[in-house]
Amino acid sequence: MPAKAYLIGQKFQRLTVICEAPSLRLPCGKLSHRSLCLCECGNKVEVDNILLKKGGTGSCGCLRRELAKARFITHGHSCIGGHSSKKFSPTYQTWSGMIQRCTNPKRLSFKHYGGRGISVCARWNEFANFLADMGERPSGKTIDRYPDKDGNYEPGNCRWASDLEQMHNSRRNRNFSIQGITGCMAELCRHFHIRHGVVQRRLKNGWMPEDAFTRPLYLKLHIRGTAPQPSPPMCSNKSILSWKQADLELGSAPKCC
Repeated sequence: MPAKAYLIGQKFQRLTVICEAPSLRLPCGKLSHRSLCLCECGNKVEVDNILLKKGGTGSCGCLRRELAKARFITHGHSCIGGHSSKKFSPTYQTWSGMIQRCTNPKRLSFKHYGGRGISVCARWNEFANFLADMGERPSGKTIDRYPDKDGNYEPGNCRWASDLEQMHNSRRNRNFSIQGITGCMAELCRHFHIRHGVVQRRLKNGWMPEDAFTRPLYLKLHIRGTAPQPSPPMCSNKSILSWKQADLELGSAPKCC
């Protein structure tokens, strides 16, 4: 029977009957009387009147999708239902990377973590526990073992740290005292306005730390020719070298542009 006046305006779960819809002939030969309904999500859908009254249909399909999604999601940070197209949250990526580098010998970083005896506590084998203890990962920060940089990943020994804080806490960190200023390489590079890689190369070539941080990266060119050009250095066999060659062979001359 077509939608009667008492059906129009009535609400069945998420569906509200707006008006009659064209009847539909079923494969069995019976005629299905239908109503046009407005769902709470804003979609309109035609529904069989019998299914409406018996509760067989309660939405345009959005309710079923939400219930299916809820069965797979426990914390909302991992991919939904195993679909690889869904991205992991930054916090989940940090947790997964922490587990992998401590437990998976095939990872290149394993030798620096699991290979050195660093492990993840049993509580943090579950992401929900890690999330409860550490909270969401702040933008621009990563997980850092602190105050014991050689300790395990566990509550009380981990924090969200910036790149500078990570460098301070690195076991490879070196402190220098240059012109009365003491700090790690990153801090001194920032103070003397020189690139980190340049200082590393200079130190590797045998430069004194003060020269590595303070000597200009490029030679000043005498545009007007009012001052004499510096003489290029000499190597052990008395042959004349360019500044660039001297930097590479002797490790003592400033980099030439």
